Amino acid sequence: MAFFLAGASTAAEPDLEALIWNGKAEQAIHLLEARPDLVNARLGGFTPLHLAGMVNNVGVAKYLLAHGVEVDARDFEGYSALVRARANGNLEIADLIVAHGGTELRP
Repeated sequence: MAFFLAGASTAAEPDLEALIWNGKAEQAIHLLEARPDLVNARLGGFTPLHLAGMVNNVGVAKYLLAHGVEVDARDFEGYSALVRARANGNLEIADLIVAHGGTELRP
Protein backbone atom coordinates (compact mmCIF):
# COMPACT_ATOMS: atom_id res chain seq x y z
CA MET A 1 0.00 0.00 0.00
CA ALA A 2 1.95 3.01 -1.18
CA PHE A 3 0.61 6.35 -0.11
CA PHE A 4 1.36 9.68 -1.62
CA LEU A 5 0.45 12.98 -0.04
CA ALA A 6 -2.28 14.68 -1.97
CA GLY A 7 -3.77 18.08 -1.49
CA ALA A 8 -2.53 21.22 0.14
CA SER A 9 -1.02 21.39 3.57
CA THR A 10 -2.69 23.26 6.36
CA ALA A 11 -2.19 26.98 6.30
CA ALA A 12 -0.64 26.82 9.77
CA GLU A 13 2.54 24.90 8.89
CA PRO A 14 3.16 24.71 5.13
CA ASP A 15 6.90 25.30 5.39
CA LEU A 16 7.75 22.24 7.51
CA GLU A 17 5.64 19.96 5.35
CA ALA A 18 7.30 21.22 2.16
CA LEU A 19 10.78 20.92 3.64
CA ILE A 20 10.22 17.32 4.72
CA TRP A 21 8.43 16.40 1.51
CA ASN A 22 11.26 17.83 -0.62
CA GLY A 23 14.07 16.12 1.31
CA LYS A 24 15.45 19.29 2.85
CA ALA A 25 16.44 17.69 6.16
CA GLU A 26 18.82 20.40 7.37
CA GLN A 27 16.29 23.17 6.83
CA ALA A 28 13.47 21.13 8.39
CA ILE A 29 15.62 20.38 11.43
CA HIS A 30 16.52 24.05 11.76
CA LEU A 31 12.81 24.92 11.78
CA LEU A 32 12.10 22.17 14.33
CA GLU A 33 14.88 23.50 16.56
CA ALA A 34 13.34 26.96 16.41
CA ARG A 35 9.81 25.61 16.86
CA PRO A 36 9.93 22.46 19.03
CA ASP A 37 6.13 22.59 19.25
CA LEU A 38 6.08 21.34 15.64
CA VAL A 39 7.59 17.94 16.52
CA ASN A 40 4.08 16.50 16.90
CA ALA A 41 2.22 18.97 14.65
CA ARG A 42 -0.43 17.86 12.20
CA LEU A 43 0.59 18.70 8.65
CA GLY A 44 -2.16 17.95 6.18
CA GLY A 45 -3.36 15.09 8.39
CA PHE A 46 0.09 13.66 9.08
CA THR A 47 2.73 14.21 11.75
CA PRO A 48 6.25 15.13 10.65
CA LEU A 49 7.28 11.52 11.40
CA HIS A 50 4.61 10.18 9.06
CA LEU A 51 5.87 12.47 6.30
CA ALA A 52 9.53 11.61 6.92
CA GLY A 53 8.67 7.91 6.79
CA MET A 54 6.65 8.29 3.61
CA VAL A 55 9.37 10.12 1.66
CA ASN A 56 12.42 8.47 3.28
CA ASN A 57 13.72 11.62 4.96
CA VAL A 58 16.04 9.79 7.37
CA GLY A 59 17.63 12.92 8.84
CA VAL A 60 14.30 14.36 9.90
CA ALA A 61 13.12 11.00 11.24
CA LYS A 62 16.25 10.68 13.39
CA TYR A 63 15.83 14.20 14.72
CA LEU A 64 12.16 13.66 15.57
CA LEU A 65 12.84 10.35 17.30
CA ALA A 66 15.55 11.98 19.41
CA HIS A 67 13.31 14.92 20.35
CA GLY A 68 10.14 13.49 21.81
CA VAL A 69 8.00 12.66 18.83
CA GLU A 70 4.86 10.70 19.64
CA VAL A 71 6.07 7.57 17.86
CA ASP A 72 2.66 5.87 17.64
CA ALA A 73 0.57 8.90 16.67
CA ARG A 74 -2.03 8.07 14.06
CA ASP A 75 -2.55 9.99 10.85
CA PHE A 76 -5.91 11.15 9.52
CA GLU A 77 -6.69 7.62 8.30
CA GLY A 78 -5.65 5.92 11.54
CA TYR A 79 -2.21 4.60 10.52
CA SER A 80 0.98 4.92 12.54
CA ALA A 81 4.18 6.26 10.99
CA LEU A 82 5.61 2.74 11.04
CA VAL A 83 2.86 1.53 8.71
CA ARG A 84 3.45 4.44 6.33
CA ALA A 85 7.23 3.95 6.29
CA ARG A 86 6.94 0.23 5.55
CA ALA A 87 4.22 0.75 2.94
CA ASN A 88 6.54 3.08 1.05
CA GLY A 89 9.53 0.72 1.32
CA ASN A 90 11.49 2.97 3.66
CA LEU A 91 12.86 0.24 5.87
CA GLU A 92 15.67 2.23 7.48
CA ILE A 93 13.12 4.62 8.95
CA ALA A 94 10.84 1.71 9.85
CA ASP A 95 13.70 0.10 11.76
CA LEU A 96 14.41 3.39 13.57
CA ILE A 97 10.76 3.71 14.57
CA VAL A 98 10.71 0.14 15.90
CA ALA A 99 13.93 0.80 17.84
CA HIS A 100 12.11 3.70 19.53
CA GLY A 101 9.14 1.54 20.50
CA GLY A 102 6.90 2.19 17.52
CA THR A 103 4.25 -0.32 16.52
CA GLU A 104 2.10 -0.96 13.47
CA LEU A 105 -1.24 0.67 14.14
CA ARG A 106 -4.07 0.49 11.63
CA PRO A 107 -7.65 1.71 11.66
